Amino acid sequence: QNCPAGQNYTTDPTNCVANSWLVPVLFSLYLLITNILLVNLLIAMFNNTFSLVQERSDLVWKFQRYDLIREYLERPALAPPFILISHLYLLIRSCRKRCKSNKYNLESNSLKIKMTSRRLNQQLELWEFEAADAYWIQTEIKKSDSIESRVRHSGERLEHMAAILATKGVGSKDSRLRPSTAAPDPNAVIERLERHLADLDERTMEMFDAILEHLNAKDALSSERKRRLSQYKSIPIPESNVTTLKLTDSVPVESEQVGRYGHAVHKKARKTPYPNTAIHRFPVPDHAVNWEVSFPEYNPVIHTDDVVLAKPIWADPDILTLGPNHPDSIKILYNCLDPSYNVNRVSYEGDYMIVDGLPLNPEGRTGIKGRGLLGRWGPNHAADPIVTRWKRNERGIVTENDKKVLEFVAIQRRDNHQWAIPGGMVEPGETISQTLKAEFSEEALGKLDKSPEESEEIKHHMDKIFQDGRVVYKGYVDDPRNTDNAWMETIAVNFHDNDGNVFNNFELQAGDDACAVRWQRVSSKVPLFASHSHILKQVAKLHDADF
Repeated sequence: QNCPAGQNYTTDPTNCVANSWLVPVLFSLYLLITNILLVNLLIAMFNNTFSLVQERSDLVWKFQRYDLIREYLERPALAPPFILISHLYLLIRSCRKRCKSNKYNLESNSLKIKMTSRRLNQQLELWEFEAADAYWIQTEIKKSDSIESRVRHSGERLEHMAAILATKGVGSKDSRLRPSTAAPDPNAVIERLERHLADLDERTMEMFDAILEHLNAKDALSSERKRRLSQYKSIPIPESNVTTLKLTDSVPVESEQVGRYGHAVHKKARKTPYPNTAIHRFPVPDHAVNWEVSFPEYNPVIHTDDVVLAKPIWADPDILTLGPNHPDSIKILYNCLDPSYNVNRVSYEGDYMIVDGLPLNPEGRTGIKGRGLLGRWGPNHAADPIVTRWKRNERGIVTENDKKVLEFVAIQRRDNHQWAIPGGMVEPGETISQTLKAEFSEEALGKLDKSPEESEEIKHHMDKIFQDGRVVYKGYVDDPRNTDNAWMETIAVNFHDNDGNVFNNFELQAGDDACAVRWQRVSSKVPLFASHSHILKQVAKLHDADF
């Protein structure tokens, strides 16, 4: 084809060009691309084979280890030539079994663990829990490796970076024209980070609910596991009223109730494990919390902390140890002011039931019987002072969503490092007004570390702001320390510094019971201890502030 017209390669080979220069170039490119594709295909096959082997490596290793152990177990213990003694022993044992007409029993195999039926059920239940957890982990890994998950995480990172840049004044319209000279507000940065953490917590709970629904649909969990996990479902919270209280006098228990906290069921009081222990509560589903609901399989764990059993002055005698007929147990009077121990055992929620000499939690079952970390049988009364002021900057009171922004004095608890309202237990013979002043001074102002002159100055300021207070909540507290027979109740009183002049004369200082203290914004995005977020919601409603 490359020869001129009328000629061919056989007649005149000198005038015919056998090949063109383009052919070897194209052929070389073709071979190069083919080799690259084949090498990539080989690498992909190697990766696929490695992944398959890696997935089964643990299983293969376990089988090989089992075979090795069994081989050494069945191999004679003596080495040649003394192995004849081992064979002779095996022969005698085999003949002895044949003489007794006993077949070889697998239960005698030393590799098989002998367990009772109860122990076997426990091991099966543990295996079921571990299998469910492994299934969750695999599901999360698959979700995290999906394209949708990567896109979502990338979006969250961009939002987080945008929030950080916003706190530093970057990205505004004027920031491109002139440099920002104003330093970022540390409190604003902390609030943004806390809001971001609260959003992550909400997303985690939504993901947890979705996984739980998926597992319920596939019957991947046992009924007991489902009951244990059902306690984490969110519960709507009704609102309560607000009344006014003069703290010049003590607060009578017989006065009108402010309103119950009002969980349909308590949630934190059923959270497991119990605080500062590895004890797991008996799982109580939402529908079986009420004592009036039949729950025949309910078998709560008995627990009273060693600190309480040591009989400190703030703890009652242990009825479970002494028995209900013991003189010290009989002296305890419920639903009244107990004169024997000078303790007020009247509940803000009304009269509670007494069964077998033990009071029952008015909000229902918790999964633990006894007192746990609480000292008193029945209600353990506390008082929480909520000191608030308006948040201000150089332009005046800060507003958001067309409402003013409140701040309150918050402490970081030393036991669990959670932020909370300063407060404490009402001691025997002490009025609530005394408890409110003492606890706030000790936890938020570091009164125990002050000189007599400084303590007197603090007392003067406290008397000024604690003249009038408004009760925002009085009743049951959904506290993780609660049990079936001992629970927390509180009265929360708001003291508002409207002008912001009272606390300008001295700074906040953490006391012995707190790690830190600061002015914290009143917001639903800030996670707090026990029911304190819901109490602060009433404070924000009282002052028509943003929440």
